[in-house]
Amino acid sequence: LKMKLYYFDVYGRGEAIRILLNHAGAEFEDCRLAGEKWAELKADTEKAEYGQMPILEKDGKYYTQSSAILRFLGREHGYYPSDSWEAYRVDNLLGLLEDFYAPILKVFFIKDEEEKKTEFGKLLENHHPKFFGFWEKKLLANSSQDFL
Repeated sequence: LKMKLYYFDVYGRGEAIRILLNHAGAEFEDCRLAGEKWAELKADTEKAEYGQMPILEKDGKYYTQSSAILRFLGREHGYYPSDSWEAYRVDNLLGLLEDFYAPILKVFFIKDEEEKKTEFGKLLENHHPKFFGFWEKKLLANSSQDFL
């Protein structure tokens, strides 16, 4: 059975999972949903446990929560360390990624287009440089071929 990744046709929380699967050379179907197809999946609480995506379908099981999926696949494909310190460093960056996404998603769902444009501008001016700075610091301190 080929894995299936269900997410919207945007980068968002599904993109890190897509990148991991592609980098690992894993075969998977990238199922990008909207409208009725998403409503149908969302109503199935066995598959969409919390009514959210991304959802990974693998071997008849459904996995939810983007960070949990990343850790799961990281272990499966040799990206997630067994050493506690190294695992903490990965988890630290996954937590930072969640912190990065939270305000972006809030802006994404603003209905008023002018307000959305203003708030997105604030993110580009303040939020993005702050987080890119955090990641740049980690990358500059890296002395190995591994990400961490």
